[in-house]
Amino acid sequence: MQRLDQLVDRGKGTLSYVHHRILLPGSTPLRAEGLFRFEPVGPVDQLGSTPVFLASVGWIEDGDHQATTPSFGGMSRELAAVLTLITGRRIEAFREQPISMEGRPNRITYLPVEALPDRSLIGPIKPTLSIDDEIREFLGKARSLQRNEYVAISSAVDLHYGACLLFGRDLTAAYTLLVAGLETLAQCFYDAPTSWEEWDQAPRWEKFIRVNNLNDSQARALRYKLLDGAHIRLKAKFVDYASTRVEEQFFDETWRDCVPTISMPEGKVTGGQWGEAKKIRDFLPDTRDALRASLKKTYDARSGFVHQGKKATTLTQEAIGLIGRTSPSKPLPFALLRAVLGHLIRLEVRDKATSSDTPDVSYTFSHPAGT
Repeated sequence: MQRLDQLVDRGKGTLSYVHHRILLPGSTPLRAEGLFRFEPVGPVDQLGSTPVFLASVGWIEDGDHQATTPSFGGMSRELAAVLTLITGRRIEAFREQPISMEGRPNRITYLPVEALPDRSLIGPIKPTLSIDDEIREFLGKARSLQRNEYVAISSAVDLHYGACLLFGRDLTAAYTLLVAGLETLAQCFYDAPTSWEEWDQAPRWEKFIRVNNLNDSQARALRYKLLDGAHIRLKAKFVDYASTRVEEQFFDETWRDCVPTISMPEGKVTGGQWGEAKKIRDFLPDTRDALRASLKKTYDARSGFVHQGKKATTLTQEAIGLIGRTSPSKPLPFALLRAVLGHLIRLEVRDKATSSDTPDVSYTFSHPAGT
């Protein structure tokens, strides 16, 4: 609105027309005009969902801004958030970039960008993977854990799954779920220092004691309270656990980007191609030290979102983070943070399991489905 105010005040400028797609609940079309124009497209069938209706929402934009600043659906998401608030209905926007083809300016194609933070998630499952063997090994080991260990693993797996479902719709919330998964593991599997000398924040608090001239009794009481306060140690525990627990071979694990193949002008994803295989260490200079530094920034990003509503990450930051090496002064990209969580879940299950037995039952194709 500020950009439009400036255009109106100047009385001149380049206008452009932006269109995005949104999903509305129910089967009733929405048609409205004004600051935004809503046009019905048609009902959409979604498996496991209540009826939804696809609509096109358009608005006038500063042409110069539109030409130099791709939104990747950010503006439509913000509009959907406002619409959800004022209507009391769930309005869903898509992470996609509208583009028009040369010679056909009135034909808009929507380029999906929701998978950009971790395109390995949209790749096809390896045909050589033995699904039954993998499932039996993981579940067999998981059920042999102590109850508190099993609960932590189950919660971490669920948080990892939630992040994978959500990252294309709400990247910051998905990122926070990954941090929560690592925190869950750290609380169960990492023994924090029990003495003042072992705590990495002790020197900072010793300086506070000296600067404020606390007497011995006050200093002892403060040290006891700080060391006893579990919430004070959350960040340090998160960083220490993840950076020290990952195995050295983690940095040699392979990460591959699956680039979707898009049919034009329909804009439909018709397949995908695997990109060049890279190792985790290709993204992390100095490996473990870099991981530790980035994990500190990761937790800060999580805290900024939880306590102040700041964006933990953006699509642009994620794209940059996976092009070259991750800066220790930046939070881990979503894909690398997910790799850390997945590695540690499997590691804890492997190391803490006492057996890998599963029921001697098999459901084969010789048994008709549904019988």
